[in-house]
Amino acid sequence: MVKKRKFGILLQNNSHQRKLHTPQQKLHQLQYFHEKFQILRTTQGNQYMFRKFEVARTFMVLGFTMILIYIMQMNYGWVLGSLWMILLWMFGFFQFSSLIIHWVWRSSEVVLYTDALRRADIMMEPITKKNTTSGENETLSFGSSCMQGWRRSMEDSHTLMLLEDGGFFGIYDGHSGPSTSKFCGERMYEFVSRTHAFLSGNIEKALYDGFMEVDRYLHTSGEAYRSGSTAVVLYVKGDEVYCANAGDSRCVLCKDSEAYPLSLDHKPFNPIEQIRIERAGGFVMNRRVNGALALSRAIGDFSFKRNSQVSWDQQAVTSAPEVRTHHLNRDRDEFAVIACDGIWDVMSNEQVIDFVRSFIQMRKSLGEIAEMLIDQCLSPYPFGMGCDNMSVVIIKFKRRPLGQSLCTDSSPRLPKLALATTSSISEVSRMDLPT
Repeated sequence: MVKKRKFGILLQNNSHQRKLHTPQQKLHQLQYFHEKFQILRTTQGNQYMFRKFEVARTFMVLGFTMILIYIMQMNYGWVLGSLWMILLWMFGFFQFSSLIIHWVWRSSEVVLYTDALRRADIMMEPITKKNTTSGENETLSFGSSCMQGWRRSMEDSHTLMLLEDGGFFGIYDGHSGPSTSKFCGERMYEFVSRTHAFLSGNIEKALYDGFMEVDRYLHTSGEAYRSGSTAVVLYVKGDEVYCANAGDSRCVLCKDSEAYPLSLDHKPFNPIEQIRIERAGGFVMNRRVNGALALSRAIGDFSFKRNSQVSWDQQAVTSAPEVRTHHLNRDRDEFAVIACDGIWDVMSNEQVIDFVRSFIQMRKSLGEIAEMLIDQCLSPYPFGMGCDNMSVVIIKFKRRPLGQSLCTDSSPRLPKLALATTSSISEVSRMDLPT
Protein backbone atom coordinates (compact mmCIF):
# COMPACT_ATOMS: atom_id res chain seq x y z
CA MET A 1 0.00 0.00 0.00
CA VAL A 2 1.45 3.35 -1.03
CA LYS A 3 0.98 6.23 1.40
CA LYS A 4 1.58 9.88 0.54
CA ARG A 5 1.45 13.06 2.58
CA LYS A 6 -0.22 16.05 1.01
CA PHE A 7 -0.96 19.24 2.94
CA GLY A 8 -0.49 17.38 6.20
CA ILE A 9 -3.11 14.75 5.34
CA LEU A 10 -2.20 11.06 5.09
CA LEU A 11 -3.54 9.66 1.82
CA GLN A 12 -3.81 5.98 0.91
CA ASN A 13 -3.52 4.47 -2.52
CA ASN A 14 -5.63 1.31 -2.69
CA SER A 15 -5.34 0.91 -6.44
CA HIS A 16 -3.45 -2.36 -6.00
CA GLN A 17 -6.48 -4.07 -4.47
CA ARG A 18 -8.51 -6.36 -6.73
CA LYS A 19 -11.73 -4.68 -7.76
CA LEU A 20 -14.88 -6.76 -7.45
CA HIS A 21 -17.99 -6.04 -9.44
CA THR A 22 -21.36 -7.15 -8.10
CA PRO A 23 -22.47 -10.10 -10.25
CA GLN A 24 -25.88 -10.09 -11.87
CA GLN A 25 -26.47 -13.82 -11.48
CA LYS A 26 -27.77 -14.78 -8.04
CA LEU A 27 -25.84 -18.04 -8.20
CA HIS A 28 -22.55 -16.15 -7.77
CA GLN A 29 -23.69 -13.44 -5.34
CA LEU A 30 -22.86 -15.47 -2.22
CA GLN A 31 -19.33 -16.10 -3.46
CA TYR A 32 -18.99 -12.39 -4.30
CA PHE A 33 -20.05 -11.30 -0.82
CA HIS A 34 -17.71 -13.87 0.74
CA GLU A 35 -14.75 -12.49 -1.20
CA LYS A 36 -15.68 -8.93 -0.23
CA PHE A 37 -15.96 -9.98 3.40
CA GLN A 38 -12.55 -11.66 3.35
CA ILE A 39 -10.99 -8.52 1.82
CA LEU A 40 -12.64 -6.37 4.48
CA ARG A 41 -11.47 -8.69 7.27
CA THR A 42 -7.87 -8.57 6.00
CA THR A 43 -7.99 -4.79 5.57
CA GLN A 44 -9.40 -4.32 9.06
CA GLY A 45 -6.61 -6.40 10.57
CA ASN A 46 -3.86 -4.53 8.74
CA GLN A 47 -5.26 -1.05 9.42
CA TYR A 48 -6.48 -1.45 12.99
CA MET A 49 -3.65 0.55 14.60
CA PHE A 50 -3.78 3.20 11.88
CA ARG A 51 -7.52 3.76 12.43
CA LYS A 52 -7.00 4.22 16.17
CA PHE A 53 -4.36 6.87 15.48
CA GLU A 54 -6.60 8.54 12.90
CA VAL A 55 -9.54 8.77 15.30
CA ALA A 56 -7.36 10.29 18.02
CA ARG A 57 -5.81 12.76 15.58
CA THR A 58 -9.22 13.81 14.29
CA PHE A 59 -10.52 14.78 17.72
CA MET A 60 -7.24 16.56 18.51
CA VAL A 61 -7.57 18.58 15.30
CA LEU A 62 -11.15 19.52 16.14
CA GLY A 63 -10.15 20.66 19.60
CA PHE A 64 -7.15 22.60 18.29
CA THR A 65 -9.41 24.20 15.65
CA MET A 66 -11.74 25.60 18.27
CA ILE A 67 -8.81 27.09 20.22
CA LEU A 68 -7.30 28.73 17.10
CA ILE A 69 -10.64 30.17 16.06
CA TYR A 70 -11.03 31.81 19.45
CA ILE A 71 -7.46 33.26 19.36
CA MET A 72 -7.79 34.57 15.77
CA GLN A 73 -11.09 36.27 16.49
CA MET A 74 -9.76 37.92 19.64
CA ASN A 75 -6.54 39.26 18.02
CA TYR A 76 -7.17 39.73 14.28
CA GLY A 77 -10.86 40.36 13.97
CA TRP A 78 -13.77 38.49 12.51
CA VAL A 79 -12.66 38.46 8.84
CA LEU A 80 -9.31 36.73 9.24
CA GLY A 81 -10.68 34.67 12.08
CA SER A 82 -13.55 33.44 9.93
CA LEU A 83 -11.11 32.46 7.16
CA TRP A 84 -9.03 30.41 9.59
CA MET A 85 -12.20 28.94 11.01
CA ILE A 86 -13.33 27.74 7.57
CA LEU A 87 -9.96 26.20 6.62
CA LEU A 88 -9.31 24.47 9.91
CA TRP A 89 -12.91 23.39 10.37
CA MET A 90 -13.02 21.87 6.87
CA PHE A 91 -9.80 19.98 7.55
CA GLY A 92 -11.12 18.46 10.75
CA PHE A 93 -14.61 17.93 9.35
CA PHE A 94 -13.42 16.04 6.28
CA GLN A 95 -11.19 13.80 8.37
CA PHE A 96 -14.07 13.01 10.69
CA SER A 97 -16.48 12.48 7.78
CA SER A 98 -14.10 10.06 6.09
CA LEU A 99 -14.14 7.89 9.20
CA ILE A 100 -17.95 7.91 9.30
CA ILE A 101 -18.24 7.05 5.60
CA HIS A 102 -15.71 4.26 5.93
CA TRP A 103 -17.55 2.77 8.92
CA VAL A 104 -20.96 2.92 7.18
CA TRP A 105 -19.59 1.36 3.97
CA ARG A 106 -17.86 -1.42 5.89
CA SER A 107 -20.98 -2.19 7.95
CA SER A 108 -23.22 -2.29 4.87
CA GLU A 109 -20.93 -4.82 3.18
CA VAL A 110 -20.98 -7.07 6.25
CA VAL A 111 -24.77 -6.80 6.46
CA LEU A 112 -25.15 -7.79 2.80
CA TYR A 113 -22.88 -10.79 3.33
CA THR A 114 -24.60 -12.04 6.48
CA ASP A 115 -28.02 -11.51 4.91
CA ALA A 116 -27.01 -13.62 1.90
CA LEU A 117 -25.84 -16.38 4.24
CA ARG A 118 -29.09 -16.24 6.19
CA ARG A 119 -31.20 -16.59 3.05
CA ALA A 120 -29.10 -19.58 2.00
CA ASP A 121 -29.54 -21.19 5.48
CA ILE A 122 -25.75 -21.01 5.94
CA MET A 123 -23.71 -19.89 8.95
CA MET A 124 -20.56 -17.79 8.85
CA GLU A 125 -18.53 -20.60 10.44
CA PRO A 126 -19.19 -24.38 10.23
CA ILE A 127 -19.99 -26.58 13.21
CA THR A 128 -17.45 -29.39 12.86
CA LYS A 129 -18.25 -31.36 16.01
CA LYS A 130 -19.09 -34.93 15.00
CA ASN A 131 -21.29 -37.64 16.48
CA THR A 132 -19.43 -40.90 15.88
CA THR A 133 -20.57 -44.45 16.72
CA SER A 134 -19.15 -47.90 16.02
CA GLY A 135 -19.98 -51.52 16.78
CA GLU A 136 -19.70 -55.10 15.56
CA ASN A 137 -21.05 -58.62 15.85
CA GLU A 138 -20.08 -62.01 14.40
CA THR A 139 -21.00 -61.09 10.81
CA LEU A 140 -20.09 -57.42 10.36
CA SER A 141 -18.71 -54.25 11.90
CA PHE A 142 -19.75 -50.65 11.31
CA GLY A 143 -18.68 -47.09 11.92
CA SER A 144 -20.85 -44.00 11.60
CA SER A 145 -20.33 -40.27 11.87
CA CYS A 146 -22.42 -37.17 11.23
CA MET A 147 -21.77 -33.43 11.30
CA GLN A 148 -23.92 -30.31 11.04
CA GLY A 149 -21.37 -28.38 8.96
CA TRP A 150 -22.30 -24.98 7.51
CA ARG A 151 -26.07 -25.45 7.88
CA ARG A 152 -27.98 -23.60 10.59
CA SER A 153 -29.65 -26.81 11.78
CA MET A 154 -28.96 -30.54 11.74
CA GLU A 155 -31.66 -32.31 9.71
CA ASP A 156 -29.98 -35.70 9.19
CA SER A 157 -30.83 -38.78 11.24
CA HIS A 158 -29.74 -42.39 11.13
CA THR A 159 -30.53 -45.90 12.35
CA LEU A 160 -27.76 -48.22 13.56
CA MET A 161 -28.88 -51.63 14.78
CA LEU A 162 -26.95 -54.87 15.20
CA LEU A 163 -29.07 -57.99 14.76
CA GLU A 164 -28.20 -61.56 15.65
CA ASP A 165 -27.37 -62.47 12.03
CA GLY A 166 -26.65 -59.06 10.53
CA GLY A 167 -27.83 -55.50 11.00
CA PHE A 168 -30.25 -52.76 10.03
CA PHE A 169 -28.74 -49.42 8.97
CA GLY A 170 -30.34 -46.31 7.54
CA ILE A 171 -29.71 -42.65 6.76
CA TYR A 172 -32.48 -40.06 6.48
CA ASP A 173 -31.71 -36.62 5.03
CA GLY A 174 -34.39 -34.18 6.13
CA HIS A 175 -35.46 -30.92 4.53
CA SER A 176 -37.75 -28.12 5.74
CA GLY A 177 -37.15 -29.32 9.28
CA PRO A 178 -35.76 -32.34 11.18
CA SER A 179 -39.01 -33.88 12.47
CA THR A 180 -39.63 -36.37 9.64
CA SER A 181 -36.04 -37.58 9.43
CA LYS A 182 -35.86 -37.94 13.21
CA PHE A 183 -39.04 -40.02 13.28
CA CYS A 184 -37.65 -42.29 10.55
CA GLY A 185 -34.36 -42.69 12.39
CA GLU A 186 -36.11 -43.71 15.59
CA ARG A 187 -38.88 -45.95 14.25
CA MET A 188 -38.22 -47.17 10.72
CA TYR A 189 -37.14 -50.63 11.88
CA GLU A 190 -40.14 -50.82 14.17
CA PHE A 191 -42.52 -50.24 11.26
CA VAL A 192 -40.67 -52.68 8.99
CA SER A 193 -40.53 -55.44 11.60
CA ARG A 194 -44.28 -55.21 12.29
CA THR A 195 -45.35 -55.88 8.72
CA HIS A 196 -46.88 -59.22 7.77
CA ALA A 197 -44.24 -59.61 5.07
CA PHE A 198 -41.43 -59.36 7.63
CA LEU A 199 -43.03 -61.92 9.91
CA SER A 200 -43.36 -64.30 6.95
CA GLY A 201 -39.73 -63.78 5.87
CA ASN A 202 -40.36 -61.62 2.76
CA ILE A 203 -37.83 -58.88 3.51
CA GLU A 204 -38.15 -57.07 0.16
CA LYS A 205 -41.88 -56.53 0.59
CA ALA A 206 -41.40 -55.74 4.28
CA LEU A 207 -39.07 -52.85 3.44
CA TYR A 208 -41.47 -51.55 0.79
CA ASP A 209 -44.47 -51.79 3.11
CA GLY A 210 -42.52 -50.28 6.00
CA PHE A 211 -41.64 -47.16 4.01
CA MET A 212 -45.25 -46.74 2.91
CA GLU A 213 -46.63 -47.28 6.42
CA VAL A 214 -44.29 -44.67 7.91
CA ASP A 215 -45.43 -42.16 5.30
CA ARG A 216 -49.13 -42.86 5.83
CA TYR A 217 -48.72 -42.68 9.60
CA LEU A 218 -47.02 -39.29 9.45
CA HIS A 219 -49.70 -38.07 7.05
CA THR A 220 -52.37 -38.71 9.68
CA SER A 221 -50.33 -37.19 12.52
CA GLY A 222 -51.34 -33.58 11.97
CA GLU A 223 -49.29 -30.41 11.80
CA ALA A 224 -46.15 -31.78 13.48
CA TYR A 225 -44.81 -33.39 10.30
CA ARG A 226 -44.77 -30.87 7.46
CA SER A 227 -41.15 -31.55 6.56
CA GLY A 228 -39.76 -34.28 4.32
CA SER A 229 -36.88 -36.71 4.27
CA THR A 230 -35.00 -39.07 2.02
CA ALA A 231 -34.55 -42.63 3.26
CA VAL A 232 -31.98 -45.27 2.37
CA VAL A 233 -31.85 -48.51 4.36
CA LEU A 234 -29.45 -51.46 4.22
CA TYR A 235 -30.69 -54.64 5.89
CA VAL A 236 -28.06 -57.37 6.22
CA LYS A 237 -29.37 -60.85 7.02
CA GLY A 238 -26.80 -63.59 6.85
CA ASP A 239 -25.40 -63.53 3.31
CA GLU A 240 -28.34 -61.55 1.91
CA VAL A 241 -28.28 -57.77 1.62
CA TYR A 242 -31.45 -55.75 1.03
CA CYS A 243 -31.28 -52.07 0.09
CA ALA A 244 -34.39 -49.84 0.03
CA ASN A 245 -34.12 -46.25 -1.16
CA ALA A 246 -36.40 -43.24 -1.67
CA GLY A 247 -34.64 -40.00 -2.59
CA ASP A 248 -31.04 -39.08 -3.32
CA SER A 249 -29.24 -40.56 -0.33
CA ARG A 250 -27.20 -43.48 -1.58
CA CYS A 251 -25.76 -46.90 -0.76
CA VAL A 252 -22.67 -48.20 -2.59
CA LEU A 253 -20.99 -51.60 -2.21
CA CYS A 254 -17.27 -52.26 -2.61
CA LYS A 255 -17.12 -55.39 -4.77
CA ASP A 256 -13.77 -56.59 -6.09
CA SER A 257 -12.28 -53.23 -5.04
CA GLU A 258 -14.76 -51.35 -7.26
CA ALA A 259 -17.92 -49.34 -6.64
CA TYR A 260 -21.16 -51.26 -7.09
CA PRO A 261 -24.27 -49.08 -6.46
CA LEU A 262 -27.07 -50.70 -4.50
CA SER A 263 -29.40 -47.72 -4.99
CA LEU A 264 -30.21 -45.11 -7.62
CA ASP A 265 -31.00 -41.44 -6.99
CA HIS A 266 -34.60 -40.37 -7.56
CA LYS A 267 -34.52 -37.07 -9.43
CA PRO A 268 -37.46 -35.32 -11.14
CA PHE A 269 -35.67 -35.11 -14.50
CA ASN A 270 -35.36 -38.90 -14.69
CA PRO A 271 -37.78 -39.93 -17.51
CA ILE A 272 -39.56 -42.59 -15.44
CA GLU A 273 -39.94 -40.24 -12.49
CA GLN A 274 -41.12 -37.39 -14.70
CA ILE A 275 -43.86 -39.54 -16.23
CA ARG A 276 -45.25 -40.35 -12.78
CA ILE A 277 -45.02 -36.71 -11.69
CA GLU A 278 -46.99 -35.50 -14.72
CA ARG A 279 -49.60 -38.25 -14.39
CA ALA A 280 -50.16 -37.11 -10.81
CA GLY A 281 -50.82 -33.56 -12.00
CA GLY A 282 -47.40 -32.11 -11.30
CA PHE A 283 -44.68 -30.77 -13.55
CA VAL A 284 -40.90 -30.56 -13.69
CA MET A 285 -39.34 -27.11 -13.95
CA ASN A 286 -35.70 -26.23 -13.33
CA ARG A 287 -35.10 -29.93 -12.61
CA ARG A 288 -37.49 -29.75 -9.62
CA VAL A 289 -40.98 -31.04 -8.86
CA ASN A 290 -43.32 -28.08 -9.48
CA GLY A 291 -40.17 -25.95 -9.56
CA ALA A 292 -39.65 -26.47 -5.81
CA LEU A 293 -38.45 -29.91 -4.67
CA ALA A 294 -35.23 -31.42 -6.04
CA LEU A 295 -36.37 -34.98 -5.19
CA SER A 296 -39.03 -37.14 -6.81
CA ARG A 297 -39.34 -39.59 -3.89
CA ALA A 298 -39.37 -38.81 -0.19
CA ILE A 299 -41.14 -39.56 3.06
CA GLY A 300 -43.29 -36.61 4.06
CA ASP A 301 -43.61 -33.58 1.74
CA PHE A 302 -47.38 -34.00 1.82
CA SER A 303 -48.02 -30.82 -0.16
CA PHE A 304 -46.98 -32.91 -3.18
CA LYS A 305 -49.33 -35.79 -2.27
CA ARG A 306 -52.78 -34.26 -2.64
CA ASN A 307 -54.08 -35.95 -5.78
CA SER A 308 -56.97 -38.18 -4.70
CA GLN A 309 -57.31 -39.55 -8.24
CA VAL A 310 -54.12 -41.62 -8.01
CA SER A 311 -52.94 -44.18 -5.46
CA TRP A 312 -50.58 -43.27 -2.61
CA ASP A 313 -47.58 -44.84 -4.31
CA GLN A 314 -48.22 -42.89 -7.54
CA GLN A 315 -48.22 -39.37 -6.12
CA ALA A 316 -45.97 -36.71 -7.66
CA VAL A 317 -43.54 -37.25 -4.77
CA THR A 318 -43.93 -40.82 -3.59
CA SER A 319 -42.48 -42.62 -0.60
CA ALA A 320 -42.42 -45.94 -2.48
CA PRO A 321 -38.83 -47.22 -2.32
CA GLU A 322 -36.85 -49.14 -4.86
CA VAL A 323 -35.68 -52.36 -3.20
CA ARG A 324 -32.64 -54.30 -4.41
CA THR A 325 -31.29 -57.62 -3.20
CA HIS A 326 -27.66 -58.71 -3.33
CA HIS A 327 -26.18 -62.06 -2.30
CA LEU A 328 -22.94 -61.48 -0.43
CA ASN A 329 -19.74 -63.15 -1.52
CA ARG A 330 -17.65 -62.42 1.54
CA ASP A 331 -14.43 -63.10 -0.34
CA ARG A 332 -15.24 -60.37 -2.88
CA ASP A 333 -17.64 -57.99 -1.13
CA GLU A 334 -15.63 -55.95 1.37
CA PHE A 335 -17.87 -53.17 2.70
CA ALA A 336 -20.78 -50.85 1.94
CA VAL A 337 -21.10 -47.09 2.39
CA ILE A 338 -24.40 -45.34 3.11
CA ALA A 339 -24.35 -41.55 2.98
CA CYS A 340 -26.52 -38.51 2.34
CA ASP A 341 -26.09 -36.21 -0.64
CA GLY A 342 -23.79 -33.98 1.41
CA ILE A 343 -21.16 -36.63 0.64
CA TRP A 344 -22.21 -37.78 -2.84
CA ASP A 345 -22.47 -34.22 -4.19
CA VAL A 346 -18.77 -33.76 -3.46
CA MET A 347 -17.30 -37.19 -4.25
CA SER A 348 -18.28 -39.85 -6.77
CA ASN A 349 -19.04 -43.49 -5.91
CA GLU A 350 -15.57 -44.53 -7.02
CA GLN A 351 -13.84 -41.78 -5.05
CA VAL A 352 -15.66 -42.68 -1.84
CA ILE A 353 -14.93 -46.40 -2.23
CA ASP A 354 -11.25 -45.76 -2.96
CA PHE A 355 -11.00 -43.34 -0.03
CA VAL A 356 -12.57 -45.75 2.47
CA ARG A 357 -10.72 -48.81 1.17
CA SER A 358 -7.33 -47.13 1.38
CA PHE A 359 -7.80 -46.35 5.08
CA ILE A 360 -9.23 -49.79 5.84
CA GLN A 361 -6.01 -51.23 4.45
CA MET A 362 -4.15 -48.90 6.83
CA ARG A 363 -6.17 -50.49 9.67
CA LYS A 364 -7.96 -47.30 10.64
CA SER A 365 -11.19 -47.77 12.60
CA LEU A 366 -14.43 -47.41 10.65
CA GLY A 367 -15.58 -44.54 12.86
CA GLU A 368 -12.35 -42.67 12.23
CA ILE A 369 -12.63 -43.28 8.49
CA ALA A 370 -16.17 -41.91 8.50
CA GLU A 371 -14.93 -38.76 10.24
CA MET A 372 -12.09 -38.32 7.75
CA LEU A 373 -14.51 -38.75 4.84
CA ILE A 374 -16.70 -35.96 6.22
CA ASP A 375 -13.68 -33.69 6.70
CA GLN A 376 -12.62 -34.43 3.14
CA CYS A 377 -16.02 -33.32 1.81
CA LEU A 378 -16.43 -30.19 3.96
CA SER A 379 -16.13 -26.99 1.95
CA PRO A 380 -13.66 -24.37 3.25
CA TYR A 381 -16.11 -21.65 2.17
CA PRO A 382 -19.84 -21.15 2.90
CA PHE A 383 -20.91 -21.72 -0.69
CA GLY A 384 -20.79 -24.43 -3.33
CA MET A 385 -20.63 -28.16 -2.69
CA GLY A 386 -19.71 -29.38 0.77
CA CYS A 387 -21.95 -27.02 2.77
CA ASP A 388 -24.74 -29.49 3.58
CA ASN A 389 -25.28 -31.68 6.64
CA MET A 390 -23.17 -34.82 6.33
CA SER A 391 -23.88 -38.36 7.53
CA VAL A 392 -21.96 -41.56 6.74
CA VAL A 393 -22.30 -45.21 7.74
CA ILE A 394 -19.60 -47.74 6.75
CA ILE A 395 -20.49 -51.44 7.08
CA LYS A 396 -17.62 -53.91 6.76
CA PHE A 397 -18.53 -57.54 6.09
CA LYS A 398 -16.50 -60.12 7.97
CA ARG A 399 -15.09 -63.06 6.05
CA ARG A 400 -16.53 -66.48 6.81
CA PRO A 401 -14.17 -68.48 9.06
CA LEU A 402 -12.95 -71.77 7.61
CA GLY A 403 -15.33 -74.63 8.33
CA GLN A 404 -17.99 -72.29 9.75
CA SER A 405 -21.14 -71.00 8.07
CA LEU A 406 -23.02 -67.86 8.89
CA CYS A 407 -26.60 -68.05 10.10
CA THR A 408 -29.01 -68.23 7.19
CA ASP A 409 -32.24 -68.90 9.08
CA SER A 410 -35.04 -67.24 7.11
CA SER A 411 -37.18 -66.46 10.16
CA PRO A 412 -36.92 -62.84 11.31
CA ARG A 413 -35.23 -62.07 14.62
CA LEU A 414 -35.50 -59.22 17.06
CA PRO A 415 -32.54 -56.85 17.53
CA LYS A 416 -29.72 -58.13 19.69
CA LEU A 417 -28.33 -54.66 20.30
CA ALA A 418 -29.49 -51.18 19.34
CA LEU A 419 -26.48 -48.87 19.46
CA ALA A 420 -27.97 -45.68 18.07
CA THR A 421 -31.14 -44.44 16.50
CA THR A 422 -30.76 -40.79 15.59
CA SER A 423 -28.49 -37.77 15.59
CA SER A 424 -31.14 -35.08 15.28
CA ILE A 425 -30.91 -32.09 17.61
CA SER A 426 -34.57 -31.66 18.53
CA GLU A 427 -36.87 -34.03 20.36
CA VAL A 428 -40.02 -35.45 18.78
CA SER A 429 -42.66 -36.94 21.01
CA ARG A 430 -42.99 -40.70 20.71
CA MET A 431 -46.36 -41.80 19.32
CA ASP A 432 -48.02 -45.19 19.45
CA LEU A 433 -48.15 -47.29 16.34
CA PRO A 434 -51.57 -47.90 14.83
CA THR A 435 -53.06 -51.21 15.83
